[in-house]
Amino acid sequence: MISGGTPAVANPKKRAIGLTPSAFARDVLTKVGPATRGLPTPLARFAATRPFYEQAVAAGFLRRLIPAPLGGEGTGGLDMAVLAEEFHAVDANVSLTLLGTMLGLFPVLLAGNPEQQARFAAPFVTGQGAPLASFCFSEPGGSANFAAPRPAEGVRTVARRANGDDASDWIITGAKKWASSATGWDGRGADLMTVVCRTDPNAPPERAISVIAVTGPAPGVIAVWPHHVGFVVGSMGPGRIRVVSGNHNHLVQESTYSTHSVMAFRYPVGGGGRSMVRVANAAVRPWPF
Repeated sequence: MISGGTPAVANPKKRAIGLTPSAFARDVLTKVGPATRGLPTPLARFAATRPFYEQAVAAGFLRRLIPAPLGGEGTGGLDMAVLAEEFHAVDANVSLTLLGTMLGLFPVLLAGNPEQQARFAAPFVTGQGAPLASFCFSEPGGSANFAAPRPAEGVRTVARRANGDDASDWIITGAKKWASSATGWDGRGADLMTVVCRTDPNAPPERAISVIAVTGPAPGVIAVWPHHVGFVVGSMGPGRIRVVSGNHNHLVQESTYSTHSVMAFRYPVGGGGRSMVRVANAAVRPWPF
């Protein structure tokens, strides 16, 4: 961001890429507030944002967040951060849904094998509909200590084999919070949930940390729609899950998870933070300091 609140752009060769999100935010996302304001429940407010999200998908912005290895048009972290800043500066709700979907796809990008990448990313690169992905990491009891040694509990959500053998499906049981769009549009789960869990409940917390992909709608997702301060439209839990996922959906295991989690969060959070600074600068500029 340029001092004084000027919208950010990428390098000169990509200047148009930086301006297009700004125009979309101005023409479309400014209408989200009036469309959702006054609706009585979080579910109603979230559902009312679907047409705006569909416009963002149709305009190619989800494809531009998804890197080329997954079939998208993403060119790198800089353009992702620019898009995050431009959208979030105008509307925190639809932008969170869009960026949260990319966050949900990050474990597929970083750790999925070619077959998993092609299979899980396919619905998100068509430029159609309103597909949702969710990174299900945080838990009601706190997750900053996911790798802490005992007596800390670490990740509490666990996955076990349905039949006790390596060929059977996973049964995942636990609770998650702040998992953007995990509810899906109707409370039955997102199109893809990448769930952080422990595959060996007897192992130390820093070991046996896995990410397992769950495709929706997923019976066993019990959603709670709380009122949020700031993100008054989002669907971020808490909620409980008891879902079944195929044996071939195991993405990340053991202690590699800590590296992948840091990489997944940095660009959406960085872009959103920059937008808040920009909006704050614009708000205080008229005051005579």
